[in-house]
Amino acid sequence: MRRYVHEAVVDTPPDKLWRAIVDLRRWPEWDAGLEPRGGPAVRMSVEGMEPPSRFVDLAHLPLANMRGLQAQDAGAQTEASVRFAACLS
Repeated sequence: MRRYVHEAVVDTPPDKLWRAIVDLRRWPEWDAGLEPRGGPAVRMSVEGMEPPSRFVDLAHLPLANMRGLQAQDAGAQTEASVRFAACLS
């Protein structure tokens, strides 16, 4: 199984990032690539939530899963990561 990971430290207060992430209906306002025009519908689920420090979502894509994570690091930095894992056997 192939895995691709992108991680970044986000320069914003964790509570502000938390409010943006849990407001799912407004995601397209700050993520222009969220709506794949003409692409297949994508089922999303929330895997974990611990306000305001941790939020994990999972996009069930054709042939792959994409997991997004927002986690606060000891009250200082906030890490945001996206992981792709191919679902081929």
